[in-house]
Amino acid sequence: MPQRLAHDVPETAVLLGGVTERYVWKLISSGELPSFLLGKRRMVYRQDIEELIRQLRADELTARAAAAGRPA
Repeated sequence: MPQRLAHDVPETAVLLGGVTERYVWKLISSGELPSFLLGKRRMVYRQDIEELIRQLRADELTARAAAAGRPA
């Protein structure tokens, strides 16, 4: 079975490491995590989930470098 292209909010919460669905809704509402409606279900492209994870990691590395007094 091929990898799914999109996931609903509960699945997205699991893919983000077990965060709450409420946190996923917050990400969607703030625009940090793009989503779309499929029927009555709110869906998130897997690619957007992966991009959010990459961005969060990059932000963390930048913050750590700044705290250590190093350029990012």
